[in-house]
Amino acid sequence: MADDLGWNDVGYQNSEISTPNIDRLAANGVILNSSYTAPNCGPSRAQFLTGKYVTHLGLQHLNLEPCRPRGIPLSETTIAEELRPLGYRSHLIGKWHGGYHSARYLPTNRGFHSFRGMLNGQADHYYHDRGYKGKKVLDFYNDTTPNPEAFGKYSTFYYERRAHEVIDEHSQNGLPMFMFLSFQAPHQPNQAPQRFIDMYNHIEDRGRRTYAAMVTAMDSAIGSLVRKLTASNMMKKTVIVFSTDNGGQALRGGASNYPLRGNKGTYYEAGVRGVGFVSSPLIKRRGISDALIHITDWKPTFVHMAGGQVTNLDGFNQWPTIVKGTPSPRSEIIFNIDPLDVASRELKRATKKIVKGLGVRVGDALGFNTKQLAAIRYRDWKLITGKIDFDGLIPNPKTHLHAYSNFKKWKNGRASVRLFNIRNDPTESHDLSSTHPDIVQMLVRRLSDHQLSASPVVFPSRHRLCRPQIIGGLEVWGPYI
Repeated sequence: MADDLGWNDVGYQNSEISTPNIDRLAANGVILNSSYTAPNCGPSRAQFLTGKYVTHLGLQHLNLEPCRPRGIPLSETTIAEELRPLGYRSHLIGKWHGGYHSARYLPTNRGFHSFRGMLNGQADHYYHDRGYKGKKVLDFYNDTTPNPEAFGKYSTFYYERRAHEVIDEHSQNGLPMFMFLSFQAPHQPNQAPQRFIDMYNHIEDRGRRTYAAMVTAMDSAIGSLVRKLTASNMMKKTVIVFSTDNGGQALRGGASNYPLRGNKGTYYEAGVRGVGFVSSPLIKRRGISDALIHITDWKPTFVHMAGGQVTNLDGFNQWPTIVKGTPSPRSEIIFNIDPLDVASRELKRATKKIVKGLGVRVGDALGFNTKQLAAIRYRDWKLITGKIDFDGLIPNPKTHLHAYSNFKKWKNGRASVRLFNIRNDPTESHDLSSTHPDIVQMLVRRLSDHQLSASPVVFPSRHRLCRPQIIGGLEVWGPYI
């Protein structure tokens, strides 16, 4: 899983960024042209691991952050937990971002046999720290033990080496494995080894140049992983799923989602339509699939591949769709319904009075409030309600670098209902809400029906005990409750 990879930032999408290993895997697999995620990192990972929508996890509002004590609900099982009884050993390498305020939320307590990486949503790629009140605090672990040995080592290549260790272990013990290689790249801060930056000296925009280097370094690590699997005689029984966790940060992070509208953090296509593919010697089919897929689908798909079955999920088993090209079992995606993100000042004031608790329900008695932030796709139609915030089309840096570098974000706080036909208008250039009120009403009804089953929003206040912990003599980010 890449972190904040833009739609326009892999070679097979005609990018100026070199990704030969990713391109090769995609060419020998099935490119997922309609694969969707959440618009931010934490919610995407929670949905990926649980197979549940954020509306059924209580994670509707904003991203996960260090001092708000929440994470992937303990009532939910992860992919790793489902694979354990099927004989699989699971390894998380890289970014967790699934909560850690209590030790019960740590990866090795959520089904993973091993964890090597970071707990938070971002950190320095070399020093593996995140700031706290002007200090730099370590965020890097071996299982539950802080790992200062990674200091000074570039995260992408450190994760690559750890992946090699896991492959060596499994080539010897013969046990099946689930490896969640959760790259930190190309998420900010923009950092890369100089030899990769030098490859892009022709790109004048510094942020874009370093971002491109981060993507190519990640591609290099992926190529190394494939060669290691092949040399270990494991590739012939391996399925590689590649996906970003959300769209790229094009406004200040160097990414490009062109020609998609919006950006990371929005429910326009640039925020939620992700680069992805499946590649394996086990899959004889090749080409591009337009089947509708959501990040919640990977849990039931992986468990099915391992010989198990899970029920009561929002995700669907997409294995027949990927392997045989059968129609997707999915016709709808509920991206979110966030009752705490509303355009109405009155509802905002009411929300503030009750948001201090762990569980919040807002607007139940009001019917469906289209001033709250929500998004749904049903077949070819997509509806977004609530604040517009940002809906720009950021220029293509490959052809219009100056315009890209000087693009200024604007905010439009007014509420709106926007309707698009994604098949006919993938760039969301034509709002059809005024000419198709019947479609708007149908989609609002579907949102309203879904809201009846939504979990209370979990958005606690920042915890007074949240501060770096001393573990093994090191000041680190870690459980604080």
